Amino acid sequence: MGKPYSKEEISKVRKLSKTKTAAQVGEMLGRSVISIQQIAFKHKIGFGEKCQRRYTAKDLSNILRCKAEGMTYRQVAEATGVNYYSCMYLHRRYG
Repeated sequence: MGKPYSKEEISKVRKLSKTKTAAQVGEMLGRSVISIQQIAFKHKIGFGEKCQRRYTAKDLSNILRCKAEGMTYRQVAEATGVNYYSCMYLHRRYG
C-alpha cells in the first residue's frame, strides 16, 4: 500500500477534479491513476462529464477516412489524436 494522502492532497484532488481527468491529476500529484480514482471514490469526488472530450464532425470524418483506408484502430488513434476506444466506438456507431 502506498503512502497515505494528506488533507492538502485531498483538497487538491477535489479542486483539480473540476477541470482535469484522474490521469492528469495523478500525474500532477505524482500518484497513480488507480490511487487517484480510489481516493476520489472514498471522498465522493467526481471526475464526471465536465472533463470528457467532445468530438467534432472533423474528428469523426478523419476516423472514418482512416478506417476506409484500411488502418487499424491503433493507427487511427495515433493519426487523429483520438483515444483508441473512442475511435472504435465512433467508427462502429457512425461508420
